[in-house]
This record gives sequence, C-alpha cells and structure tokens, in this order.
Amino acid sequence: MIGISSTTLLVVAVVVLIVAVVIVLLAVRSRSRGGATPAAPVRTGPASPTAIVCPFCKREYEPAETDRRCPGCGAAAPRGR
Repeated sequence: MIGISSTTLLVVAVVVLIVAVVIVLLAVRSRSRGGATPAAPVRTGPASPTAIVCPFCKREYEPAETDRRCPGCGAAAPRGR
C-alpha cells in the first residue's frame, strides 16, 4: 500500500471541494445571464376607446358586448362611461 499521509489527503479533499464549488458557481452564473428575456411593454390603458378595465379583476372588456358586466368576475361596468 502506498504511504499517503492524512495531511495530503486533507489537502486533496480541500482542493477537490474548491474546484467543485467554482464549477457550480460558474454554472449558476452562466445560466442566470443566458436566460434573460426582454420585459413585455406595459400598456397604460384599454386598447379600444370604448373598452373598460374592470377595477376588481383588472380584465379589459367591452361593456356593450357583455351587457355591461365584466366577463371575468361579473361586476357591473362603471356608470360614468
């Protein structure tokens, strides 16, 4: 049997552990950078001039097409419109 001291084994184990940690960190860093997608544009209001955004469920709908009720939650359309 080859005579390997416990100090040598400890040094080898520490080096292997450091290499493994570096490999994992590089993999995580490259994965987080590569998957970036551009953010979707934020709309500021309804697409149609007569559309209403429901104040409760935030769904956009046409009051004339849905009998003045939100198709998502059933809330009535605001009277001011």
